[in-house]
Amino acid sequence: MLSIIEGVIDLLALGGSMVGIVTIGVAAALPELTAVMDAIRRRSPNVALGTLVGSNIVNPLVGIGLGGAISTYYVPSAVILWDLPFKLVTGAGLLGWTLYVNDGELTRTEGSYLLGLYFVFVVGRLLLFPGQ
Repeated sequence: MLSIIEGVIDLLALGGSMVGIVTIGVAAALPELTAVMDAIRRRSPNVALGTLVGSNIVNPLVGIGLGGAISTYYVPSAVILWDLPFKLVTGAGLLGWTLYVNDGELTRTEGSYLLGLYFVFVVGRLLLFPGQ
């Protein structure tokens, strides 16, 4: 699978971190999304939220931490200047909105906005950091 992804990177002249975010990132999130959807269907919103929050804490910290512990690696400027700030700002905004404006609720409309923000993230990344 990795050789196919490397071929796509060369073919489309995209950066490896961008392809990783879109393809591998989405594929890695599918098990968590499945667990969340199952928890929502079973009317267990706390399990759903715990899964989302937990995975968003564990995945980057453990992934980056293990990678750094095993070997030194280069972090592209796009990750530092766009990816991480975007995640921090949207996470803080979501937290503030959910806690202080909506009394702890996240509605379908707001969920749709979050999906839209994903596309804003991808398009912004492609426009601001082509080839990274």
